[in-house]
This record gives sequence, C-alpha cells and structure tokens, in this order.
Amino acid sequence: MRERLPRDETDLVRLAASCHDGAFCAIRDRYLTLLQRIVRKYSAETEQCEDLVADIVARLLMDRKRLLRKWEPVAPFAAYLTTIATRHCQAQTSKDKRHATTPLGMLRDGVPESATDALERLIPASDHDQPDAILDRAEARQLVGRAMATLSDRQRLLLVMRFKDGLDGRTMAATLGISHGAVRQRLLNALRNLESSLVEQAPDLFQ
Repeated sequence: MRERLPRDETDLVRLAASCHDGAFCAIRDRYLTLLQRIVRKYSAETEQCEDLVADIVARLLMDRKRLLRKWEPVAPFAAYLTTIATRHCQAQTSKDKRHATTPLGMLRDGVPESATDALERLIPASDHDQPDAILDRAEARQLVGRAMATLSDRQRLLLVMRFKDGLDGRTMAATLGISHGAVRQRLLNALRNLESSLVEQAPDLFQ
C-alpha cells in the first residue's frame, strides 16, 4: 500500500527535512515546474537547464537537507525555493563566464580506476584490519578529502550518494529527478575530475 503523505506544505517540507525520501521526492515533483521556469531565464539550452535544475535539487539534499531544515513557514516554500534557485543560477552564470576561456585539462577515456579505488577507502575500517592497513586508510581518507574539496557541490554529492550511501544509478536518478544516462555521465565526469586532483596531489601514488 502506498504511503500517504501530508498535503499541508509545512508538514510535507518538515517530513522531507527529516530525511524522508518519499516526502523529498514529493517536494521535488511539486516544485519542478517552478524550478524549470526559473532556470529558463538563465539559459535557453535544454541540457544546461536540466543541469541547473539537478544542481538545485542536489543543494536541497546537501548536508542532510540543511536548506529544508532552515526554512521557516513565515513565507511560502515556493518563495524560499525561488530565492535558492535564483542565487544558484546567478552564481553558476557568473562562474561560467569566468571559465569561458579556461582550457579544460586532458582526461583519459573510461572510468578512472585509481579514483574509484581511492573512494573505496572512504569505507570505515574493519575491526579486523591490521594497524598498518588502518593507517594507510586514514592517510587515504585525508588525500581523498582534499581532492573532494576541489569538486563542485553536485559532483561531491554524486560521489557520496554512489560510494558512501551505496545508491545505484537508477535510485540516484529518481532522487535527483534526472535520467539514468545523465547520472552515469555526471558520475563519470566527477570521477575524472577527482582522479585529476588525486594525481596532482600525489603523482607518485598514481603512476
């Protein structure tokens, strides 16, 4: 039997903010048209509009849905979401202008194994691990943490959802409201960027 969610906006947002996945998806679907209308003011390209909407949805998921928890129902949630979306679009537009003439680094084709191996080290150490292995894992976490800090919020979220939360591509797509193919491509791009940062920080480890 399908779970019945509250109709009241305040109750639904509060439930979503408590990390209830069904309520979050309901909030996303309810305001999807609003987000699409906002991002079209900043881009006429369909793919870029989809990226901006996915970015905004990802921001609502960040830090255990901190932005949802911060909302106070003194004004409609739509107004609060409009402010978040507009600020993000403005910031992204400004960033795109700054990087318009910046050459992209050359990246290898395919999924970078060194990046995925490094991310696996984010998994907590086992009680049965030897001291040397625990130390290696701790050092790897520090390296990966510094590399993760160089990525965008969306790319960090995708990597956390995949490697820390263990979500598959289809679940990630349903949560973010984008296609499975888009998740795969963005995850691949995030892994490539992560590997580039890892190689730059510790080239001897990734020869």
